[in-house]
Amino acid sequence: SLQAAGSKSTLTVTFRAVTNCTALRIAALLPTGFDFTSASISSASSVTATIVTGSSLPDLSETASDGSSVSSSDDGVITLQASLVEGQLVKLLLKDVVLADTAGSTEWLLETFADSTLVDNRVVSGFRQPGLISVVSSSLQNELDPYFTSGGDRTSDELQLMNSWTPRASQPAVAIFTLRFPSLVSSGESLVISTDSDAVLSSAAANLTVVDPNGQQSSPPFTATITSAGALSLVLGDSIVANSEVTVEFPLTSTASSARGAAGNWRFETQDGGTLPTHTNDALLGRFSLVESLSLDVTATHAPPTGEFAVTLSISLGSARPSLLYLLAPSSFEVTTNCTVSLATTSCYHLSADDDASLFIVPESSLYLSGDLTISVYVTAPALDDASNTWKLSAYSLEDSVTAPSSANIASIIDYQIGWGEDRSGFTLTPITGAVAAYGAIPLATVSVAITFPVTHYGSLQPKALQVYAPENYELSCAASYFRLISMPRNSSVCTTSPLTITLEDESAFPEGTHTFMMGVTVPRTTPTSSSSSVAPYFRIRLLEDADNTALSKVVDAATTIPGHEVQSLLLRLKQPTLSWASSKPDSTTTITLRLTFDRALAAGSSVLAFAAILIELPEDIDHTMTSSSELSNLNSEFPLAEDGVQLDAVGSSSTKFGGSAPTLRKIRLVRDESQAVPAGTHGWVFPIAIPSTMPTANIWYMSLCSDASCTSKDDSSVFTTFAVSGFFLNEVSAVQGYTASSGSSRVWSTSVVESKIWSLLVVLLALPLFAA
Repeated sequence: SLQAAGSKSTLTVTFRAVTNCTALRIAALLPTGFDFTSASISSASSVTATIVTGSSLPDLSETASDGSSVSSSDDGVITLQASLVEGQLVKLLLKDVVLADTAGSTEWLLETFADSTLVDNRVVSGFRQPGLISVVSSSLQNELDPYFTSGGDRTSDELQLMNSWTPRASQPAVAIFTLRFPSLVSSGESLVISTDSDAVLSSAAANLTVVDPNGQQSSPPFTATITSAGALSLVLGDSIVANSEVTVEFPLTSTASSARGAAGNWRFETQDGGTLPTHTNDALLGRFSLVESLSLDVTATHAPPTGEFAVTLSISLGSARPSLLYLLAPSSFEVTTNCTVSLATTSCYHLSADDDASLFIVPESSLYLSGDLTISVYVTAPALDDASNTWKLSAYSLEDSVTAPSSANIASIIDYQIGWGEDRSGFTLTPITGAVAAYGAIPLATVSVAITFPVTHYGSLQPKALQVYAPENYELSCAASYFRLISMPRNSSVCTTSPLTITLEDESAFPEGTHTFMMGVTVPRTTPTSSSSSVAPYFRIRLLEDADNTALSKVVDAATTIPGHEVQSLLLRLKQPTLSWASSKPDSTTTITLRLTFDRALAAGSSVLAFAAILIELPEDIDHTMTSSSELSNLNSEFPLAEDGVQLDAVGSSSTKFGGSAPTLRKIRLVRDESQAVPAGTHGWVFPIAIPSTMPTANIWYMSLCSDASCTSKDDSSVFTTFAVSGFFLNEVSAVQGYTASSGSSRVWSTSVVESKIWSLLVVLLALPLFAA
């Protein structure tokens, strides 16, 4: 039965007759406004009573306690015909009584009559009539509401879109109600909120805001608990004046297994411990609409950055029967309209020409989709994983009149949402792992960069072209003096620019395994940052399937975050080192010459630029053959080698100068005397090596500049730049020959000396005709 003021309810009247009587009259004295005109009567005791209209009984015998009087003809007065005997217990049910509009205590007059003569009367205090709580507004926000969550790693665009989606069955939500109270709610009273819908209420983070009739807002103190019946009880620390609006917010979790199972109503009451509440809404607020919680799992077998590939969406629709699915990929993906759906013929549309990240999926062979689906769509991936890798799916019903959805009307025919789901983790891109770029980061210099990367074949999908992109403000070059297929020395290749693209001359696929290609790169003045682009500081490579039409070629593999190196100080002005050799026969020994040109002198000391040593690292399987450091020759005596400045592990040594437990014949350290300046000019070093029967795949020599004289590897923290120098192939003739003197001599001719002799001879030969004339 309803209890709130102004509602239609059932009253129970219980009394014991004092005197025999034939009629009785019940009058509502306070408050005014009760209405018995539509009432009916039944008896809970062995009494037969009927309602009498147009009674000739005398006027009421009593007035209200406040002095007000009620006429016997008022709607709040009812006359009943009933034969009662002295001492008889009477219990009557008056149904469909309209309660007075005013809340508070009630006062009643009961009179009994013998025929038309008053034989007994009594004024009694009745029940306390609850005030009617008006629900000004009500809403249920889904689990992404800012009140409930800060959004975590979701983007602002995601939150803006999904905050408006309908809450889902079996998921958390936030309930927000604004209530109006017609009379005072005293401090100490409890605002009790309950529901018979499938939901578990929570007192955690509940919030209460009051706006009084003058518009003043406050947040009164309260204590929130969950009662044994599962209701939310807020014990008020302050009173709330009449006609105030109270907004209460609290989290809950829907326990409905599906949207179809979410039923029930919401009841609001203020209680002070009495039999009846002081206010109530009589549970007249209906349930909130919920939608189905869809299951979505997004996978990709192979997901190269910047590539186009198939993505599989595994979907469970539960009890939902959508006429349309709306797929929303992470914002940096592009979704094509090329899609297939298991067990259904479908069409796929974009919302608009510039909306590449979303897709509408509409069944063609049926009115709706149902059950479990597998959808395959093709996407184009970004260079890097999206900040939010969430894939979202929303299910909709279409307007009944729509029979042929199309890309032209798809946006206007959506009727209402019936379910949604998401895959928060999605899938991560699968870039090439282990790709590196090695080069000397000398400002404004053109140097060699060695790009090392693995190649994998995926069945018939095999790469035939390599595209290389440099960091921002770098410039790549195919110049012959730098370009070299280190790992494929016997293959002819084609190198083009914009972007730099390498293919084999016969257009065959690159073989599987680790490869190193070298090319030229001009280093900018300063190190690029990610402020202009997320990929600005990185080298990027793409392995493409088609060697002919690379613009439209499928991406087989890619790496988009190959770290560049910090560009060095403008005080360090060096040229790319060069390597020359006396011979290159397999299974032999030879001498090699490494040269490094300083275009600008370096001052003594380390206060301006700390440069303490040069570390030379030979390729795998190539060892030096020196038994003493004296076998290494310093071609330019002006290079300030420190005392004992040539440091190496000699052949046959049992200890090492380069860390670890075993000696190495692949490292040489040249320690600088930092008390002296390094003059501008070309400096070179000559030493013997053993050539193996097979050259290593990673045939790269590394020359590192260290700030610490004890550096042991190009990866040491004291190494501030490392040059990559191309090795030589078996039986390859050096562009500039290095010579060893007569057999048994330890003297080594520097290439610069040979060059000067040739140049002098050339000058003499050119001059002879002039003298002959």
